[in-house]
Amino acid sequence: MELVTKTEHFSSNKAQYFLNDYYRALTDSPARFYSVPDSIETLKEIRLIEDDWMTCEEGKISEEILPSNNGEFLDWYRKKLKLLNKNISGFLDYIENEAPASAIAYYVCMEELVDGSFDDIMALAQLGVHNESKMAIAENYWDEMGKGQFSQIHTEMFSESSSYCKKMLADLALKLPNEIPTECLMNGNLVTFWSLRRKFIPRLYGAIGLIEGSAPLRFRAVTKGMERCGFPESAIAYHREHIQIDAVHGKEWLHRVLIPHIENDERICQEIARGVLIRFSIAENYYTSVEAIVRDRCT
Repeated sequence: MELVTKTEHFSSNKAQYFLNDYYRALTDSPARFYSVPDSIETLKEIRLIEDDWMTCEEGKISEEILPSNNGEFLDWYRKKLKLLNKNISGFLDYIENEAPASAIAYYVCMEELVDGSFDDIMALAQLGVHNESKMAIAENYWDEMGKGQFSQIHTEMFSESSSYCKKMLADLALKLPNEIPTECLMNGNLVTFWSLRRKFIPRLYGAIGLIEGSAPLRFRAVTKGMERCGFPESAIAYHREHIQIDAVHGKEWLHRVLIPHIENDERICQEIARGVLIRFSIAENYYTSVEAIVRDRCT
C-alpha cells in the first residue's frame, strides 16, 4: 500500500481509499495472508487517519445531550431513527418511483461498500459478548449465512445483484465518477473501522442499529424500483429478502443488543449514542452524495 502523506486530510478521497484498501486487505481471504499490510509505518498512518476522523466527528456532536440510561435512550434512539428515515425518504421515493435502471444500479454498487461484507461485520460484533446479546448477534449472523445454505448467504446473493448492476453500468457507458465518491467510501469504511478497533465496538452497535432500523424502507424502495425497471429476479432477490428479515433484525438489535448493554452502564450508553449520531451524519452525507450523482448523470 502507498502511504498517505501526513498533509492528507482524513476526509480526502485519497485518505479514504487508503483506509478502504487497508480494511479490504485485512478482511480478505486467508489464502491472501501475504498481502495484508502489517508494517509499523502503515499501522501508524492508519491510526492517525482514524483518530483525526473521530476527533472531527466527535467535535460535530459535542453539543448533543446524550442519553444516560434505558429510559432516556429508548425515546432518544427512536426519534433519531425516525428522523433519519424521514430525511432519506425523498431519495428512496425517487429510487422506488422515478429513477432509471442505471440510477438504481449505481446506488446498489455504492451499497456494496457495506452490504458486501456485512457478514464479517456481524462476526466481529460477537467477540467478547457474554450476555443474551450473544444469541441475538449469532441469530443475525446465521441469517447472514443463509441459515446454512451457501447459495442463500447474503453476501453471495448481494454479489449476484451487484454484478448485474456493474455490467449494466459498463454497457451503458455513462459519465459516472471514475473514483468512488468520498462520502460513499466513508459510509462503508466507518463500520469496518469500528468493528476492527475494539474500543469502538459500542459505537458499532449504535451504527448497526441505524443500519438495520432503516433497512426495510431502503430495501423496499430498491425492490419496487427494480421491479418497475424490469431487473431479473436474480438481481432483486437479495433486496426483497431483506424487507422482512431486517424489520425483525432492527427490533431485535434494539431490545436484545443495545438495551442489555446500556442497562447498568452510563458510559457505554453514551458511547452507543455517539455511534448513532456519527453514523447518522455519515449516512445523510452518503445519501445526499449518491442522489446528486444519479440525478445528474443517470438520465
